[in-house]
Amino acid sequence: MSRADDLRIKSMNQPADTTGMPSACQRRDLTDWSLRGGKLPALLAWHIDECPGCARQVRRVNQTHASLALLRTQPTPRQFWTKSNNRALRMLRRIARASAKANHLLRIGPNLSRWQRARIHIARASLGAAAAFLIMFMRAGVFTGLEKTQDYGEALASLHWERHIDPDGEWFGPRDWA
Repeated sequence: MSRADDLRIKSMNQPADTTGMPSACQRRDLTDWSLRGGKLPALLAWHIDECPGCARQVRRVNQTHASLALLRTQPTPRQFWTKSNNRALRMLRRIARASAKANHLLRIGPNLSRWQRARIHIARASLGAAAAFLIMFMRAGVFTGLEKTQDYGEALASLHWERHIDPDGEWFGPRDWA
């Protein structure tokens, strides 16, 4: 693998950064701390003093934790639980209706008499026959149309010959295009 390919692969693995600042290192202890939270380990704190990308990552994690903590302290609106419970109950009722109908449709079986089954087969056969006749008529119409077009073309060519190319019949006489 060439060096350019190696650099492209490395750049694809790193997160996209639009600020122009250096990106955070791919440190396992930083990822673990971001998920776990708590006090920053001493070795990681020393690295953060040296690496601006990791320091920015720690600031973002701290801001997120602070925002979540602030949300926990805020009182919920008065109608919040009522609205959310009503919407959840409506969704559950709709799912229950749909699943009951689906279960009913899956369990239902066609209890058709012999006459009803025969009518279905006759209808299928008649639709097939109608489609076949329609195709035959269309083919006949296309062939007839082509023949008529050929006849009209020959008549126009003959008229053109007689009027513009040899109006006096000096060279070949009347032209027969057939």
